[in-house]
Parts: sequence; structure tokens; C-alpha cells
Amino acid sequence: MTIHKNVIVIGAGGLGCEVIKNIVLLGSRNITIVDPDIIEIHNITRQFLYKVDDVGKYKAIVAAERIKECNSNIKVEAITKRAQELPISVLKQNDIVITAVDNLETRRWINLIMRVIWEQLKNEWKDNGYNRESTLPMFVDGGSQELYGHVRVIKSEQEPCIECSMSLKMPLLAQFQTNPKQQKIVYGNRNEAVIKAIFNKATQYASKHHVDGVTMQMVQNIVQNREININTTNAIIAAIILKVIMTHSKDNFYFYSGEGQTVLDHFTMEKQRDCDLCNCQVATATVDESQTIKQLITQLETQIGCEDINITTEKGTLYMSTPKELRRLYSSRLETTISKMKDMIGSGLYITSTKQNKWYYIDIQYSTNDTRYKQ
Repeated sequence: MTIHKNVIVIGAGGLGCEVIKNIVLLGSRNITIVDPDIIEIHNITRQFLYKVDDVGKYKAIVAAERIKECNSNIKVEAITKRAQELPISVLKQNDIVITAVDNLETRRWINLIMRVIWEQLKNEWKDNGYNRESTLPMFVDGGSQELYGHVRVIKSEQEPCIECSMSLKMPLLAQFQTNPKQQKIVYGNRNEAVIKAIFNKATQYASKHHVDGVTMQMVQNIVQNREININTTNAIIAAIILKVIMTHSKDNFYFYSGEGQTVLDHFTMEKQRDCDLCNCQVATATVDESQTIKQLITQLETQIGCEDINITTEKGTLYMSTPKELRRLYSSRLETTISKMKDMIGSGLYITSTKQNKWYYIDIQYSTNDTRYKQ
């Protein structure tokens, strides 16, 4: 069996390397690799696409080069940006979107953007008079931590999203003590100054005893008690991801545990009725940079059929209509043009209103020749 589809892999770490390798071996000829991180010496033991000579280089670029060494006929693109900085068009041109990241922020962002993509594609197909919902891009999320791993499969907005399974993520608990021990003050400390001081001491010790490979990343992993990434778990989760893609299973949640008795379970998860994202409406708005914020507000209120909207972006609050005190505060922006607020607006807006029990994500497309944020 082969994969004759366009695939994008977000994350080229331990799990990502396994996924990329599997995709190549199964015959995919068009792969995009996204990762903003550079290779560090401690990555080499479990991220097998990289060598010692690659330390200091971007993971995405080296992974792409390693693939080309194996098969020069593969079309592979390396992107050294954060997933949140990707234009929607990059994700939209792929048939399969795989996240193999180590943070919840990226998962949630891709989770949201996939809803935008599905909505855009269905509108485009509707305008052209045909239905291709069965060919919507598939979103597959994989996670690996120590001896545990999971795979989530989402094929459309009709299925449970990442937010629907947030209740399965155990919160970090803190136990307060009147007189904490000294080692607990250091262990788990996220203060930048403390970590830097520990790093300086560690490098002095390393230099004295001729120890190589002491990096800030390594110190952060130890001090902040970051979980270990294990090769075996990565390989198992990557294999499940490829099985899901190849077999089109109806199950949408897979769980692996290698601690004690090995467990690999899978089931069909249901949507959560109170899921914030599933209750979100997504839409696309085309705007001109010469428009004022007031004109933008009128356009959005007309488009979504709602008055007195509040608008926020990834960088903060753009406008508040309620309460009245905040409306007066933000009214000074009403005559400001979009061009002057473009860096704040970015590529998307979050809309809420006290008059509706829902929220909106608006994908912004600019009608000018400036392509910084054009999708």
C-alpha cells in the first residue's frame, strides 16, 4: 500500500522523525515539514534523521535534505516557522495534516484552522455545484510522552475536535508546603534568572571537567522536569498514525501505554455538547487596507448577523463595544485604517457578543497586493 497524497508534518522531533520516515517508505511523493527549532546535541539519540554535524541547523531543513538523500524524486518543502505563522493556503493544499508536537498551543491552533479550511472548501465546492466532503483534508494528531502515547483523528467539523478531549488531559496539581525543601525550590523552577544561573554553573563545571554538550535547552529540561521522549513509544505512535491514514478506520481515538502490561486501546469518541470550539462559527472576510476599523466592524456585524461585537486578535484586544466604559476607551480607534492596525489584526479575528451565546473566528483575507497575511 502507498500514500498518493500531499502530506504536511508539523513537528520534526522524536515522533516527527518516525512519522516522516514512515510516510516516505509508504511512497508519498509530496511532503511538507514544519518545525522552527534547531538541532541540539541531546536530540541526536532519538531523532535519527539528524547527525552530530547537523547541530545548530534547522530540523525541518535537515530532515528534508535527509529525505532527498534517500529518494531524489520526492518533492519536499521545509518550513522553519511556527505553525501559528503558516498561511492557511499552506495547510489547505494538503490532503493529510499531521501534528507531532510537544505542546498544546500548536495542537489547539491547528485544530481551529482546520475548521476554517473545511468551511472554506465546502463553500468553494458549493459555489461550483458539487460535493466533495468525503475528500476533506484529514487532521491526525499524535502525542508521545515517556511510555504513553495517543493518536487523534478528525476528518471534518462534524467529528469531535481536540477541545472535546481536553477533559482527558490531567491538570498539573501543586501541593503547597509551609516550609518547602531547598531542592523543590530549584526543581521545577521556571524563573529565567534562576535557570540562567544554573546554566552558568553547569557550563563552568563542564569546562573544568571537559564535558561537552551542556546547553540551555538541556538545563531547562532538567530543571523544569520535562518529560523524556522514548524511541519505542515514538515508533509505536508513528505506526498507528500511518495505519489510521491507510485503513480509514472509524475509530477516532487511540491510546497506548507501555508501563506494566502493554495496552493499545481504540474507540470512537463523541462530540462534547459544551465544547467551545465546536460551538464556534468560522467565516472568511475579505477586507481592504483603506477601510477604517468602524467600517470593518459594520462589515463583520452584517456578515455574522450580530450587533455590539467585541474583537480580539492573537496580539490583544482590537475593539470592545461592551461595557460602555470600554466602548468609550476603544472608540478612538474607529477612524483608524486597517493598514495602520494590520500587524495587530494579523490573519484572524475572534468575535464575541453579549447578544449571542456563541463566538466566531474570522479568517481575514486582504484585497491589496500585500501578501504578508494573504491566504
